[in-house]
Amino acid sequence: MNASQILDFTVSFAEAHSIGIVSFVALVLSLAGNTLINFRKRVGFPVWIASNVAWIAVNLMGTPNWSQIAMFVVYMALNVHGWISWGRKSRDRD
Repeated sequence: MNASQILDFTVSFAEAHSIGIVSFVALVLSLAGNTLINFRKRVGFPVWIASNVAWIAVNLMGTPNWSQIAMFVVYMALNVHGWISWGRKSRDRD
């Protein structure tokens, strides 16, 4: 094996494992965000936003999956809207 082959192997190994790590983090954040929202905890929105950022990163690794990226961008916009509107509702009750 020459240096170029070792470098190629190292990069492909790191990419393969980083996708798995990032997708696992995205999964945990998605489940946590969903659970928090189901229990009517506003903090679930920024958690979900973080999961959408992670899912976008996953879908940019390797060959980009543009339809998935678009979906997670829309989800992120909906999370921002929900976070803002839930904040207004809690201020209106005070």
